[in-house]
Amino acid sequence: GKIVKYDTKTDTTTVVAELPKFCYSQSMVVDTKLGYAYVNTIPDNHFVLINYNTGEVTDYGRISEYGHHNMVVAPNGCVYGGWMDYYNKTLKLLKFDPTTKKLYHTDKTILRDVGNKVAGNQGIDQWIITKSGEMYVGTVSNSLFFHFDYIINQMHEII
Repeated sequence: GKIVKYDTKTDTTTVVAELPKFCYSQSMVVDTKLGYAYVNTIPDNHFVLINYNTGEVTDYGRISEYGHHNMVVAPNGCVYGGWMDYYNKTLKLLKFDPTTKKLYHTDKTILRDVGNKVAGNQGIDQWIITKSGEMYVGTVSNSLFFHFDYIINQMHEII
């Protein structure tokens, strides 16, 4: 897999980085302020940091057996996602802090039941950030909707 940067002014593309061998991007979120792209790969569900200005690639290894492909860059600059704890089948909070460059597989359960696979997706389906910085999370199975407080890393079910 290759990470490609598109220049809207010149209508050109440039390969800025290559992912670890045999991996390709399942999802990617970009922090334009820091110049980082965060990638979840398949088939091995690795978390990869890419400095798209220098092309430097840092592979943080496997997220879990099932890496939830939806991630978000929060207003505090941290990247959030989920990882499945196969011991008890819960979804726990994955957090990457770009200031320390550390990936945290927290023990904080954000979904007690990841639900059934729907179109290959399980657990978190979408992260949403409003203009005011409020964060929300939607799940694919059971159609649950949560408010996510990134200051205390806590989910609160709304619907």
